Amino acid sequence: DGINGFIVNHPFKWHDENFRPLYPPGGYFNKLMDFYDEKFVSELVEKIIILIKNPALRKKMGEAGYKEISEGKFSIKERNKKLEKIYREAVNLK
Repeated sequence: DGINGFIVNHPFKWHDENFRPLYPPGGYFNKLMDFYDEKFVSELVEKIIILIKNPALRKKMGEAGYKEISEGKFSIKERNKKLEKIYREAVNLK
């Protein structure tokens, strides 16, 4: 939160505490169509206004997000490490 974006707490969860889905496929998105929560919308608007008014912060967060994708835990290199580990475990090469 505040590094490469903002966390805005959405009160309408798609999963339980163990990340098991609470709805059948597509059910969550159908529920969202009728969803409205004043507190959530206000918090979201507040964060968007911060970014609109602060180009330096937008740039900083954008660069941090790009770095996370290109070099960090979401990079192709990291993804390939995880895939190799899964493959090695699957074929029992460890």
